[in-house]
Amino acid sequence: MNKYSLGFVGLGKMGLPMVKTFLKKDVSIYCFDLDRSRLEIAEKLGAISLNNIDEFSKMNVSPRVIWLMVPMGLTIDKIIDQLVPTLNEGDIIIDGGNASYKDSARRRKILVKYKIGFVGAGTSGGIKGALTNPPITLDCSIDDYNKILPFLNILGGNFSFFEAEGKGHLAKTIHNAIEYG
Repeated sequence: MNKYSLGFVGLGKMGLPMVKTFLKKDVSIYCFDLDRSRLEIAEKLGAISLNNIDEFSKMNVSPRVIWLMVPMGLTIDKIIDQLVPTLNEGDIIIDGGNASYKDSARRRKILVKYKIGFVGAGTSGGIKGALTNPPITLDCSIDDYNKILPFLNILGGNFSFFEAEGKGHLAKTIHNAIEYG
């Protein structure tokens, strides 16, 4: 059995390459995507594909860490709403997509009521970065940071950590404004 297990939602242009990176480092990946063809690709690489979000309950580890790489917007809230009933106290949701820092702060405050960790993790680098050390700006509690540190190191350890709510996605927003402005 692999040392680490990770849930993953979203196998798009950055999600699938990140899954490849984790699988190469012997991380057990449980994944979900609405696009069945992406799940089939992940299965061929060695991931365990799930038919729906509820099946993350099959992950027999504690804490369960579920990494979201989905487009910005209300979809994230819907996924979180579906995940919460399947998670236990101490489990963690990582939002690795582009998100409003205000939404990240709000999500973290909501999930703390359930004693579920939330990590706002603005992830850069595109497809190449997802395969080779993506820069990540993240915010979460120190306890959650320590729980996810092995996954950050597997991705290459190229990250900046902030404890205050929303600061990970705020830093990513500033990065994008400088890069594309």
